[in-house]
Amino acid sequence: MRNIDKAKVCQAVALLLEGLGEDANAERFRKTAERVANFYGEFLTDNKVCAFNQSALMAEHFTGIVSIKAINFFSICEHHLLPFFGAASIAYLPKANKIIGISKLAEIIKSLAADFQIQERLTQEISDLINKLIDPQGVIVKIEAYHLCLSMQGVKETQAKLQTCIKSGIFLQDQILAAQTLELLKD
Repeated sequence: MRNIDKAKVCQAVALLLEGLGEDANAERFRKTAERVANFYGEFLTDNKVCAFNQSALMAEHFTGIVSIKAINFFSICEHHLLPFFGAASIAYLPKANKIIGISKLAEIIKSLAADFQIQERLTQEISDLINKLIDPQGVIVKIEAYHLCLSMQGVKETQAKLQTCIKSGIFLQDQILAAQTLELLKD
């Protein structure tokens, strides 16, 4: 579990407010530092430990593609400490009669996103973890997300979504299968 030092977070928030020309002791900020510390303590999980156990695996004779679309997530950009949020979709082709419970796919996404992240790494980590857990013939992970660092600074682009997609296994070798599977993941 991540060790959050709430006292240091509170000090840092007070210092940030003062650095921005605010009075950290003003009534309107009376509980801000504590709220921020509580938020980070709740949001930031130990993203490397997904509550996965063998009971989530199922031995089913299924030879088709398994896909789940639009699992919503929130994360925090490690470059700007601003949120990014969107939806992730996953498709995999089982091997050796091994599938995973669909709630575990959502749990993987939410667990890995609950950290300081960049979208590109998040996409890769989701794919890597699914490959490690169920050793499928192949995985495709697609993420579309809005980044507040793009919306609130610089060009202030509020409608742009960053898209990332990664393929592994058979989806790298069989472009027709990959294209058909990506079609499944479209909105």
